[in-house]
Amino acid sequence: MCGPSRPRFGLRSSACFTRVRVIPELSMKNPFQQSALAAAMGLAFHAHAVPTESRGEQVVVTATGLAETVDATRATVVVIDRARIDARQTADVLELLRLEAGVEFSRTGGRGSLTTLFLRGGNSNHALVLIDGVRVSSANTGFYDFSQLPTDLIERVEIVYGPRAANWGSDAIGGVVQFFLRKPEQGLVGIRVGSKDQRDAFAAYSLRGERGLISVTAGRQHSGGFSASNPNGFGFNPDDDAFNNTHVSLAAETEVFGQTLALHGLSSDADVEFDQGRSDFSNLNTALSLQGAWSERWSHRLSLGHNRDEVDTPAYFSRYESSRETLDWNHRYRLNDGNDLAFGVNWNQERGGEVETFGGSDVYREHRHHQAAYLGWLGDIGAHSFELTGRFDDNSRFGSAETVQAAWAWQIDADWQLRAQYGEGFRSPTLSEQFSPGFGGLFAGNPDLDPEQSQALELSVRWQIAANQDLGLNLYQNLVDDLIAFQGENFQAINIARARIEGAELRYHLQQGAWHWAGNITVQNPENRDTGADLLRRAPRKLNLTADYDINERWRVGAEGELVSQRAEFGGDLPGFGLVHLSAGYALRNDLWLRARVENLFDQNYELARGFNTPGTTVSLSLVFGR
Repeated sequence: MCGPSRPRFGLRSSACFTRVRVIPELSMKNPFQQSALAAAMGLAFHAHAVPTESRGEQVVVTATGLAETVDATRATVVVIDRARIDARQTADVLELLRLEAGVEFSRTGGRGSLTTLFLRGGNSNHALVLIDGVRVSSANTGFYDFSQLPTDLIERVEIVYGPRAANWGSDAIGGVVQFFLRKPEQGLVGIRVGSKDQRDAFAAYSLRGERGLISVTAGRQHSGGFSASNPNGFGFNPDDDAFNNTHVSLAAETEVFGQTLALHGLSSDADVEFDQGRSDFSNLNTALSLQGAWSERWSHRLSLGHNRDEVDTPAYFSRYESSRETLDWNHRYRLNDGNDLAFGVNWNQERGGEVETFGGSDVYREHRHHQAAYLGWLGDIGAHSFELTGRFDDNSRFGSAETVQAAWAWQIDADWQLRAQYGEGFRSPTLSEQFSPGFGGLFAGNPDLDPEQSQALELSVRWQIAANQDLGLNLYQNLVDDLIAFQGENFQAINIARARIEGAELRYHLQQGAWHWAGNITVQNPENRDTGADLLRRAPRKLNLTADYDINERWRVGAEGELVSQRAEFGGDLPGFGLVHLSAGYALRNDLWLRARVENLFDQNYELARGFNTPGTTVSLSLVFGR
């Protein structure tokens, strides 16, 4: 969210409402931190999925925290399952999700470069990101780097659009994105080779019995890469910037007195080169959960989570660390037919800071704790269903926040459904925004910051045209206040900014014989409410199309098309672009697949952030054995 341009530290940039500390090292020297700053500032307000509206019996858990069918969520939900991931054949979460309505990305280079998601025009820390129910965003920056999550690890993705703060608390202003890690039926081995010296491999094995399962997946990704930046960016050096990632996930589940006890974990270590050095990433996420039914009326899920991330940039003697421990206990109680109570509690503790590794001293190191409780009613009266939820959050450093969510759905007849919802949301200040000392007293944090606040309205209609096709339209408005901007005295962080995001999403799905067609259109107007200026890197128009064809039982081919309009950026608008991708799969036998993918077929030159390159035409070939 930006105002008039002004020079800072010898660079010309917009006076944006930032989400992270701005210091000369960030702006001038450290490209990884420059990338983080670009992602946070540039959007500071700012595989195709089978539409779940046509699969009403599919069970999802992200909307309320407990399992329910898609029709019962009263929310706009998209699910990308493993079959869709395999059909798309991309190793990159960006390529997997970018074809969804309302989803945009910023990336500062090739594979491994900082990749942040922006949902329905919100910024990179206005979408709550979960892995198996655990928050994974950094307590320092507030956003999650999607480049560190390989698609080989993912079983399913659920995207819930619109505010979910009454259920999930902070960050769920634009929506919630949850990844569920893979647990194969037995064993899997896969290799992938491709352009830019791409070399990936993974292996997974599951041992299943009457009482539960144990599953392990391990893999390695490598890319020789290309130059992350170009002459339009700072620190351009025309060398190839490589990426390496080693990852391991673990799942164990068993039955205990009729309850399911589960342990899930993911560890990822990556080495990412940029034009003037490299950064080392380390991420660990674990979750221990107990869930099930206590009676015919009462079910629950108790979850303990841990998240830790570390970013070390040796060339600039800087290391960022953060950790988070969480406890969530969600309940659903059936009052009678058609009426449920949903309630729960949450507790979390966050620690984080920055270390100057040259001297071994802390630039800052702080902690805070947070507790919350919510209560909701979900009811059905004839063709109408309702949801009303309220939540109270209390934080040791910034005080309290109250949120309310209300939804209504009307099943007009077998083919038409109308939905409306209102939701409030908030985003807690990051540890950096609260406690960073800045640089020389400039761009310092502010311990007195309030949470950012939002109020959103959505109206949706779905038309089941026939058994094999459906059409959905969503209209929404989101007003965000008390945005954090570094515009106080000496550019200290203060609550001052405001934004308005208005938009429409149109989705269509058709299954016709061996053909599967899908498409969506996003039209939005994200703007600074104080100046009327467009919010950076937000495309006013976006069109996605996919087509898949099952030639026979062994052959399947697919095509994807994406059109993105011109959008605002530092130093002038970024041009629009159009991309075409192709994929194909051949079953050598029932448990052996050969797959190929071509991305950016026509070698389009485009940017997702000014000064940073994107790949041209790339080709990959993979072989997967097992199930």
